Amino acid sequence: MHIIFDFDGTLADSFECMIKQFAKLSVELSLGAFQETQGVQLKDFSSRELIKHFNIPLYKIPTIIKRIRAHMQHEILSIPPFMGMPEAIKKLSASGFSLGILTSNSRDNVTRWLAHNQLDTLFQFVRVESSFFSKKKGLKNILKRYNTRPVDAIYIGDETRDIEAALANEMRVLAVTWGYASESVLAQCGPTRIIRNPSEILQYLNVVAGEAVTS
Repeated sequence: MHIIFDFDGTLADSFECMIKQFAKLSVELSLGAFQETQGVQLKDFSSRELIKHFNIPLYKIPTIIKRIRAHMQHEILSIPPFMGMPEAIKKLSASGFSLGILTSNSRDNVTRWLAHNQLDTLFQFVRVESSFFSKKKGLKNILKRYNTRPVDAIYIGDETRDIEAALANEMRVLAVTWGYASESVLAQCGPTRIIRNPSEILQYLNVVAGEAVTS
């Protein structure tokens, strides 16, 4: 079974870093006034609502993503993993699950972070989708690349766009509550399960693996 993780907000605790960079970009790209203290309030917005809230033209999104990636290069090694995630990943790998990453961040940022946290050998692939809403296509391509049925793959993310992308590919999706979106917002999108602690990922996947063996 393939377990595919989002990176920012799921594996890496990069919310504060991202908010700091977005505050700078809001001035550089004339997106309107934005204070870092607004960050927590943004957790109650869906991915699409965030774009509307800041009145961001769609043509500016690729530039914003590119700029944030570049800024994060200087801070990526100081971004910690979420507490309990390294242990959970190691146990998943030891249990025989195939692990991968689908992210909007850069490959260089992700691979450097994984190596710094001694997790790089545990992931089979890192796939990057540069467009903000292209994870649907990214998951589809991963399934095709590894000849995997949707029922044999699970996506784990922290944003509404992660849930939407997985469900569009008829995949199960686990929504973690420690990332960029609040639990109430995530629940509205109908994920397979809400995850409040990394240990719950292990518990859920062990049940799923058991069902696959007995079916």
